[in-house]
Amino acid sequence: AAAAAAAGDGNEDYPPIPPLPAKLAKPSLHRTRSIPNVHPSAEEKQEVKEEEASKKYGRGDYKGILALIRILKHGRRVKKEVDCIIDECGHYYNLRDCISDALVEAEEARSNVVKHAAGLGLGTALKFLQCYAYLICFNAFLHATARQGKPDASVTFSGWIAGRPELKNYLENLPANPTQSLKIDTSLADDEYSSVYEHRNWNVLVRGSILKSDYFVGCVNKGIDQFINGTINFRMLPNYPVCGTGIPSHQGICNILAYIMGAKSYLERQHTHALLQALQKLKKPHYTANAAVWLNLREEPVLYINGKPFVLRDHDSPYANLVNTGITGRRLEAMEKQLRIDSVEEAKFWGGKLLLHDEDQSGSVIAYWEPINDHSIKTSREQFTEIVSKIRLSSVSRANSLIPSFARRTSKSGISSRALASGSGFLQAHAKPALETSVVWYHRTPITDEKAPTPDAVDVLLNHLDSEANGSLISPRVAVFNCQMGRGRTTTGMIVSCLWYVHRAKVQLPSSQSPFLHFGPLNISSVVSPVTLPLALYFGHVLQGKTSKQGDKASKIIKGAVGAPSQEDQAAAKREKALRHGWFKIVRSLVRLLPNGEMVKAQVDGVIDECGAMQNLREAIWECMEMGEAALERKKAFFKHRATDYLQRYFFLILINAYLVQESPRDLSISFTSWLAQRPEITNVLDSIELS
Repeated sequence: AAAAAAAGDGNEDYPPIPPLPAKLAKPSLHRTRSIPNVHPSAEEKQEVKEEEASKKYGRGDYKGILALIRILKHGRRVKKEVDCIIDECGHYYNLRDCISDALVEAEEARSNVVKHAAGLGLGTALKFLQCYAYLICFNAFLHATARQGKPDASVTFSGWIAGRPELKNYLENLPANPTQSLKIDTSLADDEYSSVYEHRNWNVLVRGSILKSDYFVGCVNKGIDQFINGTINFRMLPNYPVCGTGIPSHQGICNILAYIMGAKSYLERQHTHALLQALQKLKKPHYTANAAVWLNLREEPVLYINGKPFVLRDHDSPYANLVNTGITGRRLEAMEKQLRIDSVEEAKFWGGKLLLHDEDQSGSVIAYWEPINDHSIKTSREQFTEIVSKIRLSSVSRANSLIPSFARRTSKSGISSRALASGSGFLQAHAKPALETSVVWYHRTPITDEKAPTPDAVDVLLNHLDSEANGSLISPRVAVFNCQMGRGRTTTGMIVSCLWYVHRAKVQLPSSQSPFLHFGPLNISSVVSPVTLPLALYFGHVLQGKTSKQGDKASKIIKGAVGAPSQEDQAAAKREKALRHGWFKIVRSLVRLLPNGEMVKAQVDGVIDECGAMQNLREAIWECMEMGEAALERKKAFFKHRATDYLQRYFFLILINAYLVQESPRDLSISFTSWLAQRPEITNVLDSIELS
């Protein structure tokens, strides 16, 4: 491991691993008998058991370990080195053998209905698996911190782990589901393409991985006009320069940018005429953008293969996203880059074709071979960069008109035009007509699906929106958000962006009709909430504002539309009315703690309703609770956990707005993470989150 660490932390390949001695090719305790014995002894039975365990578990390809390999740089190499050393040191005590032996004991106890012994065996196997995972992480640490063949003494292992939230979360969550962590995908043997899955022994495209189409049955929201080809669930807000969309294809990216930027820019000269013809058939946009910042919120590795998006999934869980909570955009894009390298190598191995997966009309996953050439596979950034690099302004005079007076003054004061052009994407007054400029900026800001963004992710998101290098001085600059369906994460990003425009926008908003552009003094006593009024009096008011698309049963009961309800029905209706408007116990506590908390929540609710075409993030909490009440017993825990995640997401949206309200006058002098850390009374509230 020390010799391999000499290769440093660059992108260069590590030196080849020396071949293992023949005697270590297999674990030393696992032997086969050449002469069958009709009456084997207890010792011989144990050897047969160990041999079977070696065949099943010998490579250490447990699901928990494969997930670790994906998030480590050169993870396959790092694990292989650890396996080599384990075998070298494991004549009497082989760590991988210990995991497999404990699993065999657990399986035997389970088959004999000895639940206590099965639990002990599983717990023992999990402890050994954690030790195995830490050894792999330690070897990755040695590689990452090696300088000229020696570890960097200034970096500690614990500090290195703490600086990688996705790795820290992985190690903390490994024991949370031992059955899943210790699972080995045995379904591969029954699959027609089992040899392909078994061969996938790369760094990110590991054994049991598949590349599945990002589009699936049911991903299109029928309530949204799907008027742009190549994408799903695109919508443009009328009162804010903010758009949201599901994952677009190559053509979808082109069409979206052409639509929001109109004929003022052109994409791919050979497609300009066709795009302009298509634009004439589309409904007129609410506004035409002079620039755009595109924020990709996907946390999962995505590749564009022949112009279509494919996501990395596990073969045994093809419908579930891979979770890498806390991973940074830079490390996720490095992961995607390695996935592209893995896919290209695999396509070469199979003669210029790659096995991909899609869904048929029934929702079943099907496999098919896709021809691959040198330009077929791109990462998300490579796909966007290829398109954005072909956007240029139609005239130098229009480019000059986009440069604010601040930028011109800066240029005259001595900063070179090249520095300004590369830093903020502005063309200078003396720029040549042939010079291209960036009017679209692309960033990756990973957020876990169906969860609140982490404080670090909030800071990154706000920095991208607030940065002059991303065109915050250009009017109007549109913020475009995407995830997979364009639902939860995209809606969250749109809400944060709208709140930023309310408090931080340095340009005039495209519409003066938005009720949140100028607040003025707010009469707090006019705000109806259970915080300032007795609960009974609060329910006596008819709250104004939008109701859910499913209807508001509470308002019907209060108005007498359902006849004469019983007291129990009235109580249930009042509870629903309060919770649909977000007045959960934890939210009431938060509103009490925040200065002008009722106003802060009211602003968030207004923006949530504005962005709720795909999902109303406030009412989704109650709707998920309702589904849990109607679900089967085995599903109730899932819906309760999901509703709790939704409530935490709503809680954080209120916090983000409170941060913007308080810190915008100080030009966001401290980060959201620091602001939150200074308020332990708020973070303590989250420890007692309840759906009540």
